[in-house]
Amino acid sequence: MTNTKKTLSALLALLALTLGAPRSRAQCEYATASSYTTYSVTDSMIYTSVYTEGQVVCSYNGMEHTYYATNTLYDEKTKSSAGYTESAGPSANYTEVENNQDMPISPGDIVDFSYQSEVYCPIMGYFYDVASLLKMEITITNYKLASTVTDCEVSGVPTCIECTYDLNCPQGNGTCGLPYSTLTPQPPNLITMPCGNYLKVLNIYFPNVGYCLYDVWSKQVPQAVPCT
Repeated sequence: MTNTKKTLSALLALLALTLGAPRSRAQCEYATASSYTTYSVTDSMIYTSVYTEGQVVCSYNGMEHTYYATNTLYDEKTKSSAGYTESAGPSANYTEVENNQDMPISPGDIVDFSYQSEVYCPIMGYFYDVASLLKMEITITNYKLASTVTDCEVSGVPTCIECTYDLNCPQGNGTCGLPYSTLTPQPPNLITMPCGNYLKVLNIYFPNVGYCLYDVWSKQVPQAVPCT
């Protein structure tokens, strides 16, 4: 199971006068633009997407806009990189451009996801520009089976197996170790499955904001993952 996060910018209605264009210029008077980014992470790959769209609502003298989507990845540990800028247009009609990238990663890697969405008008220049850097540290937290409960209840059904896990490497987990010492999986992850001796959990730590995204995915493994 992977985690996907989607950020959608508000629809932008642009008036040339609002942006300070001379009143004598009617071109590019009104246009729309929006964008979003997504990412998905496993313990071996990261997938990212940048999407830009828009339309010239009032196109005087055949004015057309060009749309850009920049998507780059950089692994601070391995120094590997991927990505580039894609464009669509120029066009006065509704136009969209999507830039998808992927790159192999490993637990412990710190990945920089840089993205930018731009719309260019020959008169106004780059009137829409949304850019940011998302830094992600991929961490694995290891757990060992502590206890089981077979007389638990899920959605009113009193027959299930509930597994409770303790930290396997209390001094050796990544920056994004869970903030509590035990983990009880909830449906639909593992609660209806036989309890494995060990559990591996992938987390994502965002060092630039100090935030952890816990339990991106969990899976049972036959033996303990070595402490790092």
